[in-house]
Amino acid sequence: MASIPEEKLDRLVQRWETVQGDLAKGGLDQATFVKLSKEFSELNPVVTAIQALRGTRKERADLKSL
Repeated sequence: MASIPEEKLDRLVQRWETVQGDLAKGGLDQATFVKLSKEFSELNPVVTAIQALRGTRKERADLKSL
C-alpha cells in the first residue's frame, strides 16, 4: 500500500484549519460561505482520519518504547 507524504497530510490539515477559521470569523458573502462550507464538509472526514492515524502512530510508538 502506498503511503501519502506527511507534507500533503499537513497541507490538508492546514487548509481545514484555515477554512474553519474563515467560517468562524463570519462576515462572508453567501456564495463564499456556501463554497467554504462545502469544502469544510469534504475536508472534515479526511482530517478526522489523519488525526486518528497520527494518534495511532503515536500510541504505537509509545507501546513500542515499553
